[in-house]
This record gives sequence, structure tokens and C-alpha cells, in this order.
Amino acid sequence: MFKKVLYLSLLSSLAITSLSAGVLTGDMVNVSHQGPAVGTIYQNLGTQAIPDGSFASYLYDGGTYTARVYENYVDLIFNCGGCNWTDWSHFGAGSWTNAVGITRLSDAAFTGVSIDATTSYAGFNASRLSFTSNKILVELKGLPIAGFIRLNLEGDTFAPVPEPATMSMMLGAFGVIGLVVRRRRAVSLK
Repeated sequence: MFKKVLYLSLLSSLAITSLSAGVLTGDMVNVSHQGPAVGTIYQNLGTQAIPDGSFASYLYDGGTYTARVYENYVDLIFNCGGCNWTDWSHFGAGSWTNAVGITRLSDAAFTGVSIDATTSYAGFNASRLSFTSNKILVELKGLPIAGFIRLNLEGDTFAPVPEPATMSMMLGAFGVIGLVVRRRRAVSLK
């Protein structure tokens, strides 16, 4: 019986620390607006640790958009009546873009990015979404600046270090278990 209690307490303490881990938990993430060439940062929205949630809004051609990056998803909110994302192909031949870039600045990797069912952005579909192990690109050229995009993230996760209060509770529990074991041994030796 005692072994079962010890085993269950160890499992529950491990579960407490790993359930709170998200794909981007503890990572530094940069959000930028890219264009006219692929990989060129047109406007840097900033870099911050996750979970914080919100980057500054960006003004573009009379419209605005806000990027909110969470541990397991990204929200992009666009607002401008009658505005469209510029088609910068007139800059010449080659790769051109008008996109939001989300870069993960850690050794961990994205393994999947999908469009959430709550997305309500006319003309936006999977063909406008690409990702590598550390970067997501949301292509917007030619689309209206109006709507909402939610991207669900999959990738490497790391269990966070337990908070000091959780750690002290775990150590206290192990101490009590140790005392019980010691007492049982003393009783069984008599």
C-alpha cells in the first residue's frame, strides 16, 4: 500500500509541473511585418517573452493590426474598411511578399501550425501560411485589411521549473514519506 501512495504522489507532482507547459512557454518571440521582398523586415513589432500575450499594434495604409502571441496559439486582428495589402510585385522580378512573420528565438522547434476554425478572414487559407522550425509566415498580399486569424501551434515543449511554493510542498511531502518509511522500518525491526 505504501509503495502505491509513494508512486501516486510522485506521478502527481510530475503532472503538476508538465501540464502548464505550452509550445512557446518561456520562449522569446519576435513579430514583424515583412515586405516587399521575402525575409525583409518592413516593420519590427517587437520581441518579448511568452506568456505575455500582446504586441503593439501596427499601422499600415490607414489600417491597423495587432498580433497577440500566447503559449499555444497566435491571434492576428486586422481592421481597416476598404484597405488592401499592397501587391509589391511592381518592385521587380523575384520573391515578393506582404506578410506577418512570427519568429521563435530558441532552440525549440515548431512541428505544426494550423488555422483555427474561429478564423474569419476573407480569402485567407492554408496556401497563405508557411512555417519552418523557428518561423511562421502569414502571407496577406492582395487581401483586404479586415478580419481575424487564429493559428494553433504545435512543437517542442519544455516543462517549466516548479515555482518555489510548489517545490517546497513537494519537498515537505517527500520528508513526510521518509519519516513514515523510517518509522515503519523501526516498528518492523522490533
